[in-house]
Amino acid sequence: MVDLSTLSKIDFDTHINTTFNLSKEDTLVDLELIETRDCSTSKIESFSLLFKGPVDTLYPQDTYSLDHEKMGELNILIVPVDKNEKGIYYEAIFTRFKK
Repeated sequence: MVDLSTLSKIDFDTHINTTFNLSKEDTLVDLELIETRDCSTSKIESFSLLFKGPVDTLYPQDTYSLDHEKMGELNILIVPVDKNEKGIYYEAIFTRFKK
């Protein structure tokens, strides 16, 4: 399992438009990473990830195991933030104090 405290926005930038496999109990679904955004301030390092999932199933806010072929397994809290005819969108936000 990947240590999330070591990851930054740059680590995800190269994986935009790739698939992360969400698993929870016996559920498996593909989420596409479609955007990364820097949300940092002078004292806080923060970035967000936006994933697109299938339109037919809504996954509630929860921590899910996301597996990526190059990044490995990550346990990430995702929140549904939007829905349209193309899919349901989920956001993950990472925040920590700058050193």
